[in-house]
Amino acid sequence: MKHKKFSWKDFWEISGSYLFTIILLPAFYSLTTNQPLTNVFSDQYLIDILLLFLFVILPLAIYKGVRYRK
Repeated sequence: MKHKKFSWKDFWEISGSYLFTIILLPAFYSLTTNQPLTNVFSDQYLIDILLLFLFVILPLAIYKGVRYRK
């Protein structure tokens, strides 16, 4: 019989890597287009990122964090 065991390592790897990428992409965009970082990080962008993180990335990380082990 297999038991469900939550893996915090997998959870933090997935959620951390996605969050890191989401934060760095606008910073690189700001550097390459010579726009101020405040223009890139608008309120709508931050709301969209928060919703994406809460409703897509965290559930995915929780799902991937649950592994079937013997």
